[in-house]
Amino acid sequence: MTVIHKLELESYDRVRPILAGLAEIHLHLIAILDGTCSGRIYVDDVNQPQTVYVISSDAHYLAGVTDDRGFSEALNVALPRDTYFVLFCDPGRWGDALDVVLKDTYAIRASRRYYTLRQLKLANWQARVPDGFSMQRVDAGLLARDLGNREAVVEGILDGWHSVESFLEKGFGFCLVHEAKIVSWSLSDYVSGDRCEMGINTDWHYRRQGFGTLAAAANAAHATARGFATIGWHCWENNVGSIGVAGNVGFELAAEYPVFINHWVAENITDMSQDEFRAFAESYEREFAVQPPSGGFPHVVAAKAWALSGDRQGCFRHLHKAVDLGWLRGADHLRQIWPEFFWNPDLDQMEEWQDLTMRFEPAGQSTRDPLP
Repeated sequence: MTVIHKLELESYDRVRPILAGLAEIHLHLIAILDGTCSGRIYVDDVNQPQTVYVISSDAHYLAGVTDDRGFSEALNVALPRDTYFVLFCDPGRWGDALDVVLKDTYAIRASRRYYTLRQLKLANWQARVPDGFSMQRVDAGLLARDLGNREAVVEGILDGWHSVESFLEKGFGFCLVHEAKIVSWSLSDYVSGDRCEMGINTDWHYRRQGFGTLAAAANAAHATARGFATIGWHCWENNVGSIGVAGNVGFELAAEYPVFINHWVAENITDMSQDEFRAFAESYEREFAVQPPSGGFPHVVAAKAWALSGDRQGCFRHLHKAVDLGWLRGADHLRQIWPEFFWNPDLDQMEEWQDLTMRFEPAGQSTRDPLP
């Protein structure tokens, strides 16, 4: 059986040429190679690698030769079944090999967009900041303050950086503050050479008021002043809000690219309609009929989709299946993987929930990660 070898940091330069194509629009890869972002790199041969597999959080990248079926089978084993993942690769290059790589993962093909800043449209963003609000640089002083959403900002930093200290040294970001709460923030996700990528997040209660555009404009203006030649922005093709902000700030579409994801495709639940969630749930269930899941995560994904389609019965049907498999252990486990489920104030009075909790038993949780 083909063995996947972990590449050590000092050998990362061996795979730069193989990853160069993907890295043209995925600065994330360069950040991993540079060591500013956490990640693991695996290859078919440590000394003369031909195929490369990169893991960073829930992002998985695949590049190189495609004719080693053993390596594809080993990748299939490595892909998670119990957590969310997105696989980035060139499907035109990998072709039939993806049938092996993605077998029984329930991954579907989806599309994302890559934008680059052409000309900053809101150079006068300062004049648009409302009274009572202030735009502030994300620095050590701000992160030391007791502000609402501070932890969310820190979490956003650590999504792209080894540490907060690394971000403060090499990265940058701005946030809009109202009273004692950060209401919107824009961070540099990755920085390398004359390239950077950025994104935004806005507190749910403050959306649709232009605050994300202001934070993104402040951050883009700072990146421009620092002399970055390429300022990038990624989003799902159905993320109308993110696409709108990008356009308002001055980003233009540079590329559309396919990905494979083991989940419904929406960064925000408002990006899909109830009918779209139902169509996804029905399609997902058809895959289960061909190959029943060995773990409960796919059932939880289906349960979420049914819930968002307005079908309570479908939701609980799949939660029960996750319990049947011994995967869903209890309310605390469900809260960990689906906290929004508990936002329903009438949950404890629901007969379906009471029936489900009667089946919960304390159990240990296993972690499926075959790669070191």
